[in-house]
Amino acid sequence: MYTISKGRGVHLAADTLPRTLAFVDTFPAAGTTSMQRDMMAGLPSELEAQTGAVVRLGREAGVAAPINQFIYDSLILQEMCARSQPMSK
Repeated sequence: MYTISKGRGVHLAADTLPRTLAFVDTFPAAGTTSMQRDMMAGLPSELEAQTGAVVRLGREAGVAAPINQFIYDSLILQEMCARSQPMSK
């Protein structure tokens, strides 16, 4: 996402990435995100608004987001099922 922000002309402080990673390292090992809890419960999640947005913003900036694309592609069928929507890809 750091590369995507640069590709979109958003300038972040040089220490943004290491500070963010250090912050994430403070999370409890057994912790889960609301998206994970929703998906595990078969409920609609924020997949499109979060991971999908990273993929779209990267594509618009000409910056690949292969990890986010993989996550999105891996979870979209489950998300569509939770929303009872036919797949339109």
